[in-house]
Amino acid sequence: MILITLFQTLLTGNNSEVVVNELTKEEAVRLAIEGENQLSSIVVFGRLDPTKEIHDQCGGINSNDHYYSYICDATTSTDITNKLKPYFTQRYMDEMIEQFNIHNDQEGVLVELFDGGYNSKSEDSIQDVTIQQNGSTAKVKIQFHYELDGVIIDGSPILDFEHTSQGWRVASNGLIFW
Repeated sequence: MILITLFQTLLTGNNSEVVVNELTKEEAVRLAIEGENQLSSIVVFGRLDPTKEIHDQCGGINSNDHYYSYICDATTSTDITNKLKPYFTQRYMDEMIEQFNIHNDQEGVLVELFDGGYNSKSEDSIQDVTIQQNGSTAKVKIQFHYELDGVIIDGSPILDFEHTSQGWRVASNGLIFW
């Protein structure tokens, strides 16, 4: 079973033990298409189960915050494309679909689409990722660059969380898959 967790604890401070300074292709899918180079994630649920808390954001496509959007009741690539059409151009969708990561697990998570940017000049982009592993524990700190009221602020906020599991994978946008 694949679960997706995001601990939304914004902290300030600095972690001196930086294991990963720059994102790699393995850590993130970086798209800079049609002038968009912002960090976001689209999570697609193939079999909607309203009783599952993880599905609370479902209902067509829903963007309740800057970083996450959700698509529900989509079981094929055509279903997903049809739900994306009102929001994205064909070129943009084609680029995202190339990066589909299909799981089809028991929880109904079909696909994650990462529309992520790593660029010091872009708004709301990742500047630094720290991943510390000790046995089955992964500690991840993600440092953002963002623009607030026209002022560029580097080094804050910092997304900091810890996860313990026998198997885990960290995506650059702060999603942990296990």
